[in-house]
Amino acid sequence: MLATHSIGFLRRAWELYKEDSNQVVFIDMHDFDFDSDVKLVPASPTRDLWRRILDVSIGDLSSLLAPDQVVLCEGKPVSGNSRRDKKAEFDARCYRQIFAGDYSTTDWISVGNNDDAQRDFVGIGSEAFTLTPGTRVIRLIDRDLRTSIEIAELEKQGVKTLSRRNIEAYLLDDAVLAKFCEKVGKPEALQGILYARDYALACSINSGGDEDDYKKTVGEVYNAARKSLVGQPAGSNFQEFAVAHLAPLVKDAPGVYGELRKSIFGI
Repeated sequence: MLATHSIGFLRRAWELYKEDSNQVVFIDMHDFDFDSDVKLVPASPTRDLWRRILDVSIGDLSSLLAPDQVVLCEGKPVSGNSRRDKKAEFDARCYRQIFAGDYSTTDWISVGNNDDAQRDFVGIGSEAFTLTPGTRVIRLIDRDLRTSIEIAELEKQGVKTLSRRNIEAYLLDDAVLAKFCEKVGKPEALQGILYARDYALACSINSGGDEDDYKKTVGEVYNAARKSLVGQPAGSNFQEFAVAHLAPLVKDAPGVYGELRKSIFGI
């Protein structure tokens, strides 16, 4: 067993892992309370794991461990006063969980609203190319109310558009919610969660909202779903709940995962 924050050692361990994943096991010991019993299990060598490890030894320089590709998406950026904002970087955090297995060398960065993501006002895309010339930058925005003609024009400009209105529309898909209920051992809870979601959506529509805006239902879904989590923390709000409990299950819903992956990566 080797405990290290050496970039050279970590790089070599990653190379060995890629050659044969049985050669190396990564153990993530962050955020555990070792004054009580702790069960440690192998961790996937994702971008998020590298960031946490290197933050200990080199702080903000950990961002210089350039990924193969960067996806600039919508969402409040994490910077300055927003570092403690639980809603900051929500979209990016979800994408990291969803695609951790298949796209472990891809990083996701919330850069603001759709204009920021389209035009990369903050210059993150240029910075990534400066650090590593081979880094691919993908600009991704929510579909919102855009027509197929608008989406086609954006595609010509190199901007990817979600096939659904927003990330919440994937997270709150029937199939993902069903997987959640199965995982927590409460399959019978699904109908109640779906009812809470659909009732909230109907109320929003009656108030002039759009029929596909599932963002309007997140509070009701959170309240209904957390009742199923016996002995497990739900998270302090929907965003934390979604990152911890829904995003990791999107891949277990092949139709939803495939649709989202195609929107972003074209495959």
